[in-house]
Amino acid sequence: MFSYCKTSKKAQAAKAAEPAKLAYKDGLHTVIMANCSPCHIPEKGGNKKAYDNYENANADIDEILRRIQLNPGDKG
Repeated sequence: MFSYCKTSKKAQAAKAAEPAKLAYKDGLHTVIMANCSPCHIPEKGGNKKAYDNYENANADIDEILRRIQLNPGDKG
């Protein structure tokens, strides 16, 4: 209805500029399962911190990303 109104265009531009939100189950869970299991999955992980939920994974996200980006022969 107000598609040619400046305010409407600004609102659309602001919404388009927002970063996409990533849900744990839709994206991060797949990465965790591919790169962090079985060590960080509760049923198999023993005493390691579980990354089976958003809160735990988010708390360590910098370390998770660092480790995923290592070359296969690198320590850590």
